[in-house]
Amino acid sequence: MARIKRFLGTFGTVGFGILIAIIVLEIMGRVLHLAPVALPDSYQNVREVVGRFPEPYSYFWFNREDGERIWVQFNYRSLRDIDHDYEKDDTTTRIMFLGDSYTAGWQVPLNDTYTGRLRDWLSDSDNVDFINAGLHGWGTDREYLYYRTEGYRYNSDVVVLQVYVGNDMIDNGIGVIEQRELPDGRHIATQSLTEERPYFTLGDDGELDFTAPRWLPSTRAERIGGIRSFLRQYVFTYALLEQLMQLRSENSDTDNEYAVRFDELFPADYYAFAPQSKTDDDWQSAWEITTQLIQQLRVEVEANGSTLMVLLVDARWQHDLNAFATLRQTWDIPQDWQPSRWGNRFRDFLDTEDIPYIAPIDALLAYRDATGNAIVLQKDGHWTAQGQCVVAVELHNWLIERDVIDDTVAQRDSLIEC
Repeated sequence: MARIKRFLGTFGTVGFGILIAIIVLEIMGRVLHLAPVALPDSYQNVREVVGRFPEPYSYFWFNREDGERIWVQFNYRSLRDIDHDYEKDDTTTRIMFLGDSYTAGWQVPLNDTYTGRLRDWLSDSDNVDFINAGLHGWGTDREYLYYRTEGYRYNSDVVVLQVYVGNDMIDNGIGVIEQRELPDGRHIATQSLTEERPYFTLGDDGELDFTAPRWLPSTRAERIGGIRSFLRQYVFTYALLEQLMQLRSENSDTDNEYAVRFDELFPADYYAFAPQSKTDDDWQSAWEITTQLIQQLRVEVEANGSTLMVLLVDARWQHDLNAFATLRQTWDIPQDWQPSRWGNRFRDFLDTEDIPYIAPIDALLAYRDATGNAIVLQKDGHWTAQGQCVVAVELHNWLIERDVIDDTVAQRDSLIEC
């Protein structure tokens, strides 16, 4: 009997300790915004238009090509950023960056993204606010859809649209990703157009026709019913354990996507290098869709009392000429195919439309040559922390020159060196 009492006493003590640990962990999870939250109406509104969209405060580990793991977490409004209120003080200059994976920056910690750097450098000022509204895989189409559905609510003074020359037109023009035969007998590799993907096409009148997502991925609460759904949505400790088990069971090899080479199927985005792409009907349609989206975004931004600017990111192959030389040899790319072809056309378009833009390619290459530091990841092609820093410096000084940031709050003379 005494042995049973000792056992029950020990069991009770251990159980009480575990309960206290769970309560402490639960409190910490909620304080650090790691706990699941009820989905806001804004989340439902956005996903019905843009398709797949991160759930509030969701998170994961991003496996970089060099083996380092980067913690990626989304805020209450599903952006990879700190939380922001919709409303702001009249004395605050708010700058929203709309973009794709170059802005989202999953390859580096949040503080090392160019928006994170800008926020850090101007942390002593309450008069400047930066919003990172970039998401991996977005093109101009979903960036525009996000702004008109949700982004405008932040009342930004300036909206900077980040355009990636390398694949934005493929994202915007579905005809480009369809299989076709090249003059040398090879075929463009077909890319899938998923049911959850919205897209625009050109109507007979030359105007944009919108097709909304035909299917939406299930939310966390919808994926499984009963007690597990409740625990997953409202109990941080359970969600954490489930996430840890998932991470332990998934061994992603970042090299896999680079291990396969198709001799006959040519990647669609490489065809942008070809002179023929500028006269190809599908590419011309993609260009028209892209330029109309930028023009419409400008109209909506200005209607909200804001100014549209552009951060032009040139093709990744311009950041690493050795990689392009290897690419040219691997795919037997003709000498008259150049990765700068569409970047130059974007520059001409922005000049014609009188849209202020910055293209940091020269600064990036100058920094690489001067320091020997890599500005892009070798296989991934996205900016390293140093590359993000160089872009942040260029943006910082450009925003000062454009009178967006007041010299009284700028850090021109005390920037952290990259």
